[in-house]
Amino acid sequence: MFSQSIDLVGVPKLRALVIVLFLTALALMAPAAAEAQPTAGTVTVNGHDATSTDVYSPDSFGGTSGIITGIAGSALVSSGNIIIISGNPGNYSVIGGATQTNNGTVSNNTVTVGNGGSIAGKLAGGIGYAAGVTVSGNHVNIEGTGQVSSEVFGGAISATNGKVSGNIVTISGTASLTSVYGGQICDITGSPCGSLTSGTVSGNIINFGGTATADYLIGGRIYRPASDNDDPSDDDDDVIVSGNVVNVSGGTVNDSIRGGDLKGAGLLTGNTVNITGDTDGGFVYGGFGESKAVVAYNHVYVTAGNANSFSSVTGGQGEMDVTGNEVTFAAGTVTNVVGGTSSGGNVEKNEVVFSGGNATRIIGGHQTGGTGAVGGQDAANTVTVTGGTVGQVIGGLSDAGVGGVVSYNSATVSGLTNQTAVVIGGSSTGTNGKANFNRAAVS
Repeated sequence: MFSQSIDLVGVPKLRALVIVLFLTALALMAPAAAEAQPTAGTVTVNGHDATSTDVYSPDSFGGTSGIITGIAGSALVSSGNIIIISGNPGNYSVIGGATQTNNGTVSNNTVTVGNGGSIAGKLAGGIGYAAGVTVSGNHVNIEGTGQVSSEVFGGAISATNGKVSGNIVTISGTASLTSVYGGQICDITGSPCGSLTSGTVSGNIINFGGTATADYLIGGRIYRPASDNDDPSDDDDDVIVSGNVVNVSGGTVNDSIRGGDLKGAGLLTGNTVNITGDTDGGFVYGGFGESKAVVAYNHVYVTAGNANSFSSVTGGQGEMDVTGNEVTFAAGTVTNVVGGTSSGGNVEKNEVVFSGGNATRIIGGHQTGGTGAVGGQDAANTVTVTGGTVGQVIGGLSDAGVGGVVSYNSATVSGLTNQTAVVIGGSSTGTNGKANFNRAAVS
């Protein structure tokens, strides 16, 4: 036993320390608490149910407040956030991450709308609300019965300039959608932004399939205000829509599919549409340019899907020069297939390769307005047909009112059984049009 000389003051402290150590050991041995999971009518943000701190207001995204994870506000970076929607959170737009600071970064955020999920407003993986923002690597997934009532963006910038790249939208369920954009600069709130002197939308991807429907699928887009179009000080090489891709494996698109879209002066190049399954697609464009956009080297590949049905498939369309665009068509039914078409510029080096399916008319290069050249020495538009059923095949065509010079274009048809197609190397139907040195071959 203890003698009277032992100090007992520290005994309660010792006992308390032992209890704390014991409880700590039990906590370490206990299994971790399960991460919060989304339930009907809720939003799960990084493992916790959404609260008022996740609701960003005032509205800056077209008609609703937004549920935002990682809204950066005055910070520069919004990255790595996750939103999962499995119910109906109310009249909100949903954004994975955003910044309101010039030259900020919004990257690697993910929004998933799963079975039972429903969004009344717009949906975006990442948004920049200030000039010079980089929006990259964000993901939007719409799965199962998930629905979105308004526009969908992989990544976007609502202000001027900046870079939107490498964002991905994947739609694999039964959703009924309006417009889907892999990446966009300007016009995300329903009106164009201010003067745009530079901006790049590149490498964004839409994957679309299942039994989903949409009005528009656009891989990448820049919408310049009308005031920019005629400004001689613009350096149009700094406004670029390039390398965006739309992959379609099923579903229905009511209006159009566009790999890239540029309204205003700039360069629209290297954008692609791949159609690999049964779909109804309306109008399909590798690149779709308006006003002073230069349209070059865009592509459409229709490689599978016997039930495909399209009004037209065009490699590149614009109002200025249209060069080097291509369509490869192997399956489905289409009224018109066109390599490249312009209403005001030269049409050169465009190509159609047709190996299967049904087409009413195929044109390598088509001029619908102005007096620009169609083809030319070392600039020929070409059509090659090796299979399927075709009605009319034209290497180069100008059917503008005045007419341009159509030259050195070619149309080649070979290996078809019961061949009844009309094959024309080049044609100019305008009042002053000329057609020289074009070639047609049937074998």
